[in-house]
Amino acid sequence: MNILFTCLVSLLFCIIPIFFIVKDFVKSRNSKLNKNSSKSNITFVSFCKENIFSILAIVVLFFGCFIRLIYIDKYPVGLNQDEASSVYEAWSILNFGIDRNGQSFPVQFISWGSGQNVLYSYLMLPFISILGLNTLSIRLPMALIGCISLVVFYYFMKSAFGSKKAVLFLFIFTIFPWHLMKSRWGLESNIFPDLILWAIFAMYMGIKKKSNWLVVLSGVIFGLSTYSYGTSYFFVPVLLILLYISLLIVKNLSLKQCIIHLCTTTVIALPMILFVIINFFDLDTLKLGPITIPKLPTVRFKEITAVGSSVDSNIFSNFISNIKMLLTNDGNVLNYTVPYGLFFCNWLTIPIAIIGIVVSWKLGPGPNFQASSNSQNQQTLNAHQNTEKAQNSTCALAYTFMNCFFVASLLLMFMVDGAINRINVIFIPLVFYTAIGLINLGKVWFVPVITYFILFTFMEYYYFTDYQTYISSYMNVGLKEAIIEASNLVENYENSNDTNSSNNNEKGLTASNNKFTLLDNSKTLQNYTKLYIDTSVNQPYIFYLLYNEVPTPYYISNVQKSNEDAMFQTIDSIGNVYFTIPTTLELDNVYIFRQSTLEKYKNMYNNLGEFTSEIYGEFVVLYVTLF
Repeated sequence: MNILFTCLVSLLFCIIPIFFIVKDFVKSRNSKLNKNSSKSNITFVSFCKENIFSILAIVVLFFGCFIRLIYIDKYPVGLNQDEASSVYEAWSILNFGIDRNGQSFPVQFISWGSGQNVLYSYLMLPFISILGLNTLSIRLPMALIGCISLVVFYYFMKSAFGSKKAVLFLFIFTIFPWHLMKSRWGLESNIFPDLILWAIFAMYMGIKKKSNWLVVLSGVIFGLSTYSYGTSYFFVPVLLILLYISLLIVKNLSLKQCIIHLCTTTVIALPMILFVIINFFDLDTLKLGPITIPKLPTVRFKEITAVGSSVDSNIFSNFISNIKMLLTNDGNVLNYTVPYGLFFCNWLTIPIAIIGIVVSWKLGPGPNFQASSNSQNQQTLNAHQNTEKAQNSTCALAYTFMNCFFVASLLLMFMVDGAINRINVIFIPLVFYTAIGLINLGKVWFVPVITYFILFTFMEYYYFTDYQTYISSYMNVGLKEAIIEASNLVENYENSNDTNSSNNNEKGLTASNNKFTLLDNSKTLQNYTKLYIDTSVNQPYIFYLLYNEVPTPYYISNVQKSNEDAMFQTIDSIGNVYFTIPTTLELDNVYIFRQSTLEKYKNMYNNLGEFTSEIYGEFVVLYVTLF
């Protein structure tokens, strides 16, 4: 995305706050005209002074959207295997109505063998239709979701704490390293925290405005969130229990509203509930019309949770491991930058967040939230700088939601381990607590804020420069070009007995690969027999499928797998394309090696000098030119 397009999209996210500012300006001007026409010369400058914090919020919001959107098709460089998998599944659903394992509109992709979340892939469908199968269509939905969360978080905090403090909340969320980085690449599980934020905001506004429709909307989003990540199977029920109990005790939510919310969530999540039951009890795949509720070869969520294993020995080690991981990192270079980490600097952010936690829990449990009088009271309280006693009553609901959010996240940390992505829901409460801690620092609040901005500036410079070189190997830079070049040289033998392929050709669904043969005859003076792709690439076959837009029926008919019951299946070959490191180099084949792999094994290949090599980033293509 270029700068102009990024600016236009960023402005779109500022339309709502701009609309309310213009509305207030017109209303204020008309009010003064009605009162005294001779003194009605309200100026734009004076109005801006009165609404300085709303204007600052627009500036911060524009900035936050801009840095999440700018050049997302180029940075981060390359593509991750999970991104490649989710977008290929989306493309398969869009063109053939099945995933790469032949399941029609599944509620969970079989994917690698142990499942992959479907919601983000379904969200990509309109983007692929409009933009095509490329990096932008993979990452733009995630960036837009991140921008929506900025808007949601701002209005959530503005409703609870007023315009002045809401700017600080928005600023911290905007520059928070975890959210910024996760918004710039397409890992499907990273939409889960955003959905939870949207759901609790809808529930909060439903209580505040006494709107059952907003409560229903919250239930819908909670239900949809179960399709975004496997940790939701534990997290969503726990969070809902905590919210229902907390809100019923202080009479913020009626029993009727709880039942409405729970029923809505359950109905939306029902296919996923059936999926968990089927796979937990080893039942057969279920078809509900075009929707498939698959039985996975291996159930991954059993492996990553303490459920079903030695719970007593696992849960505490999981929690300690996750605490250590939060304070350092999980080794996934797409989640953090060195030395800025997940929080900029732990020695600054952790103490501030702890202050925020203490304050939030001290002020959290509050009296009945009077929705009908809150708007007037809030204006009065803002005018009088919000005394502590008044703040306790007007902000109690927000504290309750965020405290429940945090507790549910802590409980999740007992159940999973191994990756930041598995505990990604904890970061939004930590953003909230960090802002609360800053607010309660008194007159020195600006010192850490300025420090954060300076660190953010350095981090952004590093992100768009040296960091991209650092992750180039992990992100398989050059693999796309290498695969396309090698595929140009190798004839792909289509299975003539593939009836699905002919049917799809009649529908025009096989895109540019309906022949699936030579792509560039000018380079092919002879036909090479086989293509070998280096398995130092994580799941290399998914990149081959993606970059060649291999028709799904062709893949299903020609794939050869081993260890099909493993968590990560091994794809040995697709037609005449093999995914292995060969022991010998044959002259009539084409090979793709990672440069470091070829350097490691070069002494094993006596005839390496006979091959022509073409280098693409981290990779090299080997072939023999006989003419």
